[in-house]
Amino acid sequence: MVDIVNLKADLILADFSFRIGNDSDPANWAEAPAPSSVHHRYSEGISGADRITFIWPDEVILSQWLEIRIHPGVDSGFLLEERFYFGNAVGETGDGSFALVNATDLSRIRSNLIGVFNTPAEVSSLFDINHDGWVNAQDYLITRSNPTSVVNDSDLELIQPDP
Repeated sequence: MVDIVNLKADLILADFSFRIGNDSDPANWAEAPAPSSVHHRYSEGISGADRITFIWPDEVILSQWLEIRIHPGVDSGFLLEERFYFGNAVGETGDGSFALVNATDLSRIRSNLIGVFNTPAEVSSLFDINHDGWVNAQDYLITRSNPTSVVNDSDLELIQPDP
């Protein structure tokens, strides 16, 4: 999702471009597959901004970064290109300065289990890995099935894109 304030017109898919990769040089990333749907929700973003929601099929963009570019123009109201980055490390619970999926994530999920007799997990829960509203064995198994390591270069590399 991307929130945009003061849009001048409806944006279409051609107003955006998408790239994916997992290194510190986004200029070399591959073109991402096109989203399967794009939704424009008027005034539903933060502070009344228009919210643009992009949806890709499950598991199309895993363990890498997605760069979303909004092209300048009359419709977007931007004079310069805008870029946003979203990282995906399946099972990572935000436990440090590295995007590693390891025993720490498993422990954090185990410590935050939410059963059927509890209030469902918040949509922003770091531990509801599959976003089904519960923190349970499914989240634990997904995390256990996606371990990463800096040793074998399977982690999501943190990036510092140029401004």
